[in-house]
Amino acid sequence: MIPIPVSMLIHTATLQTAANDRDQNRTYTTVAALSRVRVEPSNKQILTDTGAQKQLSAILFYDVRNSAPEGTTFAVGQYVLWNGAEYRIETVELLLDKRKPHHYEVGLSG
Repeated sequence: MIPIPVSMLIHTATLQTAANDRDQNRTYTTVAALSRVRVEPSNKQILTDTGAQKQLSAILFYDVRNSAPEGTTFAVGQYVLWNGAEYRIETVELLLDKRKPHHYEVGLSG
């Protein structure tokens, strides 16, 4: 499988973690400034770990060869800031090519 072409990876985004202080004010810490990624709208329905049904707003595609920064990983509960909006990571799927990582598909809710 060939890498996702750079010409399709036209977006930038910010990957962040969030924490609440004792007054429940949320503060963010930047994990990575993502470049050469792609964000596509989605209306896919998923089940969360608690069994609740949620609708994804978008899917972020991160190619392990062409996206930056190299070696970025994603986790449920992190946040992505893209196009002026905040999205929570709900799903992380690593797709493989002959047992080697090819790209991530990161499900986002807004």
